[in-house]
Amino acid sequence: MYISDSIVYYYYPTNKTYIYDISTESFSEGVCPYDKMTPNDNGTFTEIDDEHAVGAYGAKNELHIFNSKRLDQCKTIDISKYGFKDDVDNVYYTYAIGNECYLLATYHAERKVSKLDLDLSWDQPATPTEPTTPTEPTTPTEPTTPTEPTTPKEPTTPTQPTQPTQPTQPTQPTQPTTPTQPTQPTTQHKHTFVTTVVPAKYHKAGKTVQTCTDCGAKRSVRIPAVQSISLSKTKFAYDGKRKTPDVEIYDANGNELDPDLDYTVKYSKGRKEIGSYKVKITFTGDYTGTKTRTFQIIPGKVKGLKASAGKNTAQLTWKAVKGATNYIIYYSSTNTGTYKKLFTTRGPAAKVLNLRSGQTYYFRVRAVAKLDSGNYKGAASTVRSVKVK
Repeated sequence: MYISDSIVYYYYPTNKTYIYDISTESFSEGVCPYDKMTPNDNGTFTEIDDEHAVGAYGAKNELHIFNSKRLDQCKTIDISKYGFKDDVDNVYYTYAIGNECYLLATYHAERKVSKLDLDLSWDQPATPTEPTTPTEPTTPTEPTTPTEPTTPKEPTTPTQPTQPTQPTQPTQPTQPTTPTQPTQPTTQHKHTFVTTVVPAKYHKAGKTVQTCTDCGAKRSVRIPAVQSISLSKTKFAYDGKRKTPDVEIYDANGNELDPDLDYTVKYSKGRKEIGSYKVKITFTGDYTGTKTRTFQIIPGKVKGLKASAGKNTAQLTWKAVKGATNYIIYYSSTNTGTYKKLFTTRGPAAKVLNLRSGQTYYFRVRAVAKLDSGNYKGAASTVRSVKVK
């Protein structure tokens, strides 16, 4: 059965259930969904021994054992010494063989059986008292004959009324007592709080703690962790203008942080030429720590690509891209196929050799800037096709 702090179920070998409510310390009777069934060591079920059927309820590590034949008696056992875990996922069953009591605990897919240090002979059923034989009802007596009414006596002469007594003098009223002054109500303690902030971090929550300087009472509010930091854009095509992407920061509850209260942003200098640049975020207020994000300025997209066919060759030309040092030529034999790199060239023109006559080829070109800080590739051009002669 389930060990809990509220209502528990007690299974009885005659298809009845005794439900014990801890809060009211009382039993009620129901219908048991199982008939004389209890798990063995190997997880199978056999009949409960007819002499004893034990049930249990408990909270924490205390197990209270009842015998089905004497619900007015119980034994209390500490189950922690048998190695059972005090866990809400545990389910406990008790069953008996003769006067020996066993406890089965199931924890997810695991089962454990232990023999309890308990002799069930303590709760043999008491001998019921024989009911007393009801007495026979007595025969009702006959009603007596009513007597004749007696002749009324003559009325006697009324006595003369006595003279009224003189009224007594009224007593003088007592002086009113002075009312007692009402007691002054006691003043309620007014807290004086001092606030301490444990700042939140990236993927780690914080809290605000207020402590009363007079009585030490405390109250705290959780500060959600920083969950995500991103830039509005991480790649910009080179055009000679300064690039400043927006910073977007959200906490674990999905709320966006306020840049005026929660963090400051510092960008790398320049940000006009092709290259890689850093954005440093420093958290403030209820947050602490620093994080860095990067973005790139890359060559622009190749435009004006043209393709013409020759004898087993194809001639390609395009417009030069500002900031590009090289161009990569890609080709495919189908319009929807994968494009493979052919070669790299410096100028805005290239001649592709050794092509198959009568075959249609598809070409794309990408601008590249090779710098000391790395290679920066621009977006690929639109596709141009040519059928080789």
